[in-house]
Amino acid sequence: GFSAAEVEAIFSLGDKDQSGGIDYQEFIGLMLPNAPATIARLGMSFRSIGNVKESFKKFDVNHDGQICRTELKNGMKLSDADLDVVFALGDLDGDGEISMCEFVLIMCPLAKNAVNRFRNCFKDIHDLISAFAQFDSNNDGAICQQELSTGMRNMRMSFSNEETNAIFAAADINQDGEIAYTEFVSLMIPTAGDALMKFRKSFTNVQNAKNAFNKFDTDGDAEINLQELKNGMGPNFSDNEVKAVFALGDTDQDGSINFLEFAKLMIPTATDALAKFWKCFRDMKIVRQAFKQFDADNDGAITRQEVIQGMKVSGRDFTSEEIDTLFVLADRDGDGQIDFPEFALIMIPSAPERISKLKKKFNNKAAVEAAFKKFDTDNDGAIDAKELTNGLKNSGVSLTDQEIETIFAVADLDGDGQIDMGEFCQLLGVGGGAKVSAPAAGGSTSAIVAKFRGLYKTIDQVRSAFNQYDVDRDGSISKQELEQGMVKSGQFTAQESKLVFDLADSDGDGSIDIGEFVQLMFPSAGQLISNLKQNFASEADVRAAFASWDSNKDGQISFDELKSAVQRSGQKLTEEDINAIFVVGDIDQNGEIDLDEFLKMMMPATSDIVAKFRSVRKTVQDVQNAFKQFDRNGDGAIDKAELTSALSSTGGNFTKQEIDTIFLAGDIDGDGEIDYEEFIALMCPSASDIVEKFRAKYKNVNDVKAAFKRFDRNGDGALEKDELAAALKSSGESYTDVEVNAIFSLGDVDGDGEITLEEFIALMSPSASSVVQRISKSFKNLNDVKSAFKKIDTDNDGLLSKKEMMASSGNKYDAEEVDAIFALGDVNGDGEID
Repeated sequence: GFSAAEVEAIFSLGDKDQSGGIDYQEFIGLMLPNAPATIARLGMSFRSIGNVKESFKKFDVNHDGQICRTELKNGMKLSDADLDVVFALGDLDGDGEISMCEFVLIMCPLAKNAVNRFRNCFKDIHDLISAFAQFDSNNDGAICQQELSTGMRNMRMSFSNEETNAIFAAADINQDGEIAYTEFVSLMIPTAGDALMKFRKSFTNVQNAKNAFNKFDTDGDAEINLQELKNGMGPNFSDNEVKAVFALGDTDQDGSINFLEFAKLMIPTATDALAKFWKCFRDMKIVRQAFKQFDADNDGAITRQEVIQGMKVSGRDFTSEEIDTLFVLADRDGDGQIDFPEFALIMIPSAPERISKLKKKFNNKAAVEAAFKKFDTDNDGAIDAKELTNGLKNSGVSLTDQEIETIFAVADLDGDGQIDMGEFCQLLGVGGGAKVSAPAAGGSTSAIVAKFRGLYKTIDQVRSAFNQYDVDRDGSISKQELEQGMVKSGQFTAQESKLVFDLADSDGDGSIDIGEFVQLMFPSAGQLISNLKQNFASEADVRAAFASWDSNKDGQISFDELKSAVQRSGQKLTEEDINAIFVVGDIDQNGEIDLDEFLKMMMPATSDIVAKFRSVRKTVQDVQNAFKQFDRNGDGAIDKAELTSALSSTGGNFTKQEIDTIFLAGDIDGDGEIDYEEFIALMCPSASDIVEKFRAKYKNVNDVKAAFKRFDRNGDGALEKDELAAALKSSGESYTDVEVNAIFSLGDVDGDGEITLEEFIALMSPSASSVVQRISKSFKNLNDVKSAFKKIDTDNDGLLSKKEMMASSGNKYDAEEVDAIFALGDVNGDGEID
């Protein structure tokens, strides 16, 4: 054995950085005295940490993010003895390869010592997670160099600028100018990656991960805390490995891992599949439309087959494996169907995280009931959408409108448009309040609809029921009319009638026409009509079919004529099926289908027409060229005449009705023109959604300018596409090349391949840009601009201040307009415009 004095002497020799412990590298150095000298000699080959990183990329011949012994030996021309020393000291996690972070730490002693000291500043995993949140002062999910420096000062950490720079360089593995959460965890817990790989081997698919989550979640709160994860992982994992996996999984840093976080952590392919779905369904409006589209039988729940068919009809390309992933992740109650709350929660992934935060804020029954009473401002015993919005926005938990809308949809279990105390308690997981039934949860919805359909078994009975419910004989059933009729029958409650109404009102116009009513009662009718539509490529085809089917040439199609035409098409339909199609088409119920009715039934939906328009232009360059081609007068917008002329001359085979549909879809603000941003939104809707999301991160023009400076990595005063892509990536979202290209083209107004500060401000603060654009139209030429400048510049110093603009004689600019002019015009930020 060794005496205490001997142990103390050995420890003093080994603890080179005086951190109070001997790490792996220090132990190797103690045991192999020549090792530090070898590393010091090799480290002199590199000029800086940046040079170390660049060299790593060159050595990593197979680009797998790791350097094996052969790659390092060939890259640095090492002897076997030197190679052994480098791997003994550098391969910290013992996986037989050296990662970027490991390579930086071994070749840069300053970085190694600084990182070791930095790690020792945090006593446990909770400290680590909390520290990341403190460093990330702008809450964009990443730490820039300034945030790291400021955070260290605020936490009273004693690091020199050189050490801070070294820590930042060691952590910023992908060199995008920011430290993402996973980079931070990997720096602070070097074994994180290997621990995760080891843990993942237990899970072969999403179903395994789902079963494991339910097993680990012993308290049933739909989240796994650190202790639950430790118990679930078992004795084969060390405390550090458990903590590393937990830190990587808890991506929102709320101290627990929810189901989506767990699935994405365990099954990387699930992340890719979900990202693909999220690109298609980026807001609640689209989510609702998609759910209704998929729910072919209108039973309030979608099956796997309905999703497959819905994706096919909409032209979206998803594999059966991706749809299976969606089902396993979304079908939380395991009933084989996805109801709307389940669909909303999987499609708006931030909503479950926000609900978790609300549960932590209102963590007992008394707190939840007090919050309910506070939200219920009109004291009617229920919270409507407006009350929930106001209440949540004052709750201290940061929520977007989309997240609030999702939470409302999830909470409103009975679909009555309000949240009662029982539903509110159920949302926040405390129980209590009045007991709530949940007709939106798949099976019970099906039972209500099946019961309603059972009352009217033939098409004649359905037609008669429609006329009975349509009390005011206006050709449609209002919500009140349906409720009166259903409740009067004694078989349905008012809430059940509201559920049936919402399912039937497929176009969301607040009433049910005969076509919608028939498709509710005979769900196969919608699919049969969809099948017939496949025969028509254009309005001309539909008109030709009408003329052909109208065998007696009276300008109307009778039931017998429709039946004869369908039979000639080769479709095997029953008379009841044909009758259902006929009733859907015969909108005015006069016993025949005229040409207008036939066109409405057989012409493709708006989404189909827009999809046809998009399909012609497959790249962002195609879209840019099309806008320039369509904008004949070069005023930066396309009016209906220009769109009509362009589509008529390009041979795209678009009818006047289709052109009108495209124009209405594109003219979002209804000003009679489609500007460039609206055109991009029409052609690549996800790009527009991303820009809106990106804009929300910046509260004012100063924030936008600061972001521009941060994104402009080479400091040349303009953003290249790669710099924008890196900035988008650092936001924590996943983007396709098409989306990045579309966003870049939105910003690069002059098409010179770069986004200047002015263009970036115009992209991120469109209100400022539109104000300036409006003002610029008041000047006819350059002389008008010069004259206005001289008139405003009252002190004749060749510079305009805000005060001069507001105080000048004949001032025609208000405060908002002056702020907008300065936001875009004061490029150097000195408070004046030359």
